Amino acid sequence: MIECKSDKDKYSCKTVIGGYTIQSDTTADKGGQENGIRPHDILATAYASCLNMSVRMACDKKQLSIDSVTSKSD
Repeated sequence: MIECKSDKDKYSCKTVIGGYTIQSDTTADKGGQENGIRPHDILATAYASCLNMSVRMACDKKQLSIDSVTSKSD
């Protein structure tokens, strides 16, 4: 289960996923305090992580040996 709760700061919030907590906020120019990761960056991180793991799983399935995979998202 994913639960996101507002913090005392204007747009800041904490999201709990299992045993992990993610602090998110927006930039100062949008009224935030910059107390955490921007939600847009969390989405980009999810995409980059999914792509990275998918490539590694595909290589494992095809029995291809790789040293490392790097995925980037802007």
